[in-house]
Amino acid sequence: MVNFQKRAKLAERIRFIRQYQQEGYNLRPAPVVQEYFRRELAEEIDAEALWKISKEVEPRETGS
Repeated sequence: MVNFQKRAKLAERIRFIRQYQQEGYNLRPAPVVQEYFRRELAEEIDAEALWKISKEVEPRETGS
């Protein structure tokens, strides 16, 4: 069976997203923000370290 209310809500959300994808944005660089990210992301973390952090933040659920 098809849940028409659920499909209608999904279609509404897709239209909303498409509306904002069609608009152009006049964004200017923000040097303060760029410098913050350069400073904070200067240290590269390897994939294994990221995986460990991910497991700490959101542990995998064990099957029953």
